[in-house]
Amino acid sequence: MSLKQLAVIKHLCLVRAPPSSAEESPSADVEQRRGCLEEDLLALLESGEAADVTLRVGRRGGRLAVHRALLLARCPALAAVLRVKGVRPAVFAEVMRFVYTGKAALEADSAGEVLAAAERFSLPELADRCEQLLMEGLSIETAAATAVVAVASCRPALTSAAVELISRHAPQVMGTDGWRAALRDHTEVAVRICCLVSAAAAPAAVSPDISTNPAEDLNWRLLQAAKDGAVEELRVLLAVGADVETKDEYRKTALQWAAERGYAKAVDCLLSSGAEVNTRDRWQLTPLHRAAERGHQDVVTVLLEAGADKSAMDNRGRTPLYIAKVINRWQVMDILK
Repeated sequence: MSLKQLAVIKHLCLVRAPPSSAEESPSADVEQRRGCLEEDLLALLESGEAADVTLRVGRRGGRLAVHRALLLARCPALAAVLRVKGVRPAVFAEVMRFVYTGKAALEADSAGEVLAAAERFSLPELADRCEQLLMEGLSIETAAATAVVAVASCRPALTSAAVELISRHAPQVMGTDGWRAALRDHTEVAVRICCLVSAAAAPAAVSPDISTNPAEDLNWRLLQAAKDGAVEELRVLLAVGADVETKDEYRKTALQWAAERGYAKAVDCLLSSGAEVNTRDRWQLTPLHRAAERGHQDVVTVLLEAGADKSAMDNRGRTPLYIAKVINRWQVMDILK
């Protein structure tokens, strides 16, 4: 291994994800150094040199050598994982390329899968890029598949665009392979899309008010508000009938999303509205697991005060404390002990 690569490994823990648009733009010198670092990191990912973790991906258990320190810094949701299910190896490889370099060579055919994976692994910037690509490629042929991804991932703008196109070209869209696949593989989401299309097609003199939207739309908005930590919107949605226990394609509730993203006030709001504190997602992870994994001390405290089960185990037998230990969330560990 070269000295340059050793230097990269030494500084992996200091590497952070690329800044969002809200952050101050880096200087030209910083951008130049970042470009070199990105090339080094991509070379490490492709070569597997100095990797200390091997992930098994997909049904056939394809293997990918990665560096745990970098995952801790850029994608904690993957730092304690050894087996990644429900994601095609090619899609996961693109996700890891983004984690390492902040860049992704996205293709229209796989953008929906990458978006779903980005949401699952808490990579909002990658999810936004996928959404933009899907928006640009929206057509009669892609409308159904795009709508499924948009609704399942709680993407308001993309959902609105896809639903509008479907409502204007319903016969053509419903004759596509994408629509048949949606009905076959994503029945519940397809029913939600039908409700949204029906509402969009209904004659109305003015834009529909929140109180007149169908229940499915309210529930979808609730999940998005939880992801954004929008407490006031959560209160309004719950007041007009949104289901606090509604779940997305990953069986995540609004409480799980708010806990994972560190919104303590949103967590408190949802708990006050009757959210189940020990609800479980597809992987049997509770909100406490999610908050501990991300190191959100305030959220962990709120959940414990609400009666969260510290001994709850996920489908791999891991407790919140165990996950916190594995990825070195020391301050959270002290709260959980």
